[in-house]
Amino acid sequence: MPKALLKIVLLVATIFLSAAQAQQLPIALKAESYGVPEGLSQSTVTSVVEDDDGYIWIGTLNGLNRFDGREFKHFFANDRSGLSSSFIQSLLFDKKALLVGTDSGLNIYNSELETFERVEQINEAIWSINDNGDVYTIGTKDKIIELRKDNLEIIKIHQNDNFNFIKKAIKTNKEYTIRNYDGKIIRYGEDSTLTTLSLNSVDLIKSNHGIYTLSSDGIYKKISNDMPNYYDEDDIPLTVINGQVIQTNLESLETTSKGYVLDNKEIINQTQVYRTNNYTIIPSLNMGFILIRDSSNIVRSLINPTGNIWSINILDSNEIVTADDSNEIEIYNSNFILKEK
Repeated sequence: MPKALLKIVLLVATIFLSAAQAQQLPIALKAESYGVPEGLSQSTVTSVVEDDDGYIWIGTLNGLNRFDGREFKHFFANDRSGLSSSFIQSLLFDKKALLVGTDSGLNIYNSELETFERVEQINEAIWSINDNGDVYTIGTKDKIIELRKDNLEIIKIHQNDNFNFIKKAIKTNKEYTIRNYDGKIIRYGEDSTLTTLSLNSVDLIKSNHGIYTLSSDGIYKKISNDMPNYYDEDDIPLTVINGQVIQTNLESLETTSKGYVLDNKEIINQTQVYRTNNYTIIPSLNMGFILIRDSSNIVRSLINPTGNIWSINILDSNEIVTADDSNEIEIYNSNFILKEK
């Protein structure tokens, strides 16, 4: 690479991470904050999905939001949209169908009319909507309700007072692995027995390698080798640990840093992340959400150096030497990896 081009690339603080034994500088992700002042209907985000048109649907404690990347459109129970309640507890988008779970029943979206129709046979609070292949599994306070996908008719209801508000329900053959409101992971057997698998989880996910739980420290752990009836190959398991966005390879459980979200202290202790085709979305406790656009992070910025760069020199070895406000120089290799001091 010509030295002049190297200088230009370094001046705009561009970096492409590659495998190296040298120290790698962390990446600062460009992020945007969205809350009530920016148009979100309410500040607590309960669920996020993306539809086939690229709209991001965001459920809150007061209103459903459709986000086009710039502006919000709101849906409330009292605006003739047909929503059974403005308290949105869960969302699922599957094959052109948007299902909305509220504290007062299940709704399905009519995109042509931009209205919602209520699923009349379910009138209780919907804590989760789960895609389990040939059925939708609805989680309530004490029930697992299986619905046909084509007409939303009830196929079967499993009831147990010890379910304790079902936040996730993954079907494997004739059993269910459940995560409840308290973070407990339970296996519900074909004979209706309950077996506790884990406590204090943050999330429960599935892949072609089995079923995994996300702990409160942001670490994924396999809890079952059972194959789920359905999984999405495009799902990317992301977490946030101390402001750092981390991706996990579920097969090896190896992690990769995607970068840091700076100046957003409210997300430091958050661990759950939503991934869409073009965005990474991090709910921020009582503050809306943080949006990381892929298009804004094509050129990546180094966290360090953070001060003024006063000198850039290219050595004969193509190593790059910089001098900034500190009393030390930094030496990078041709891949922009900082060498050990």
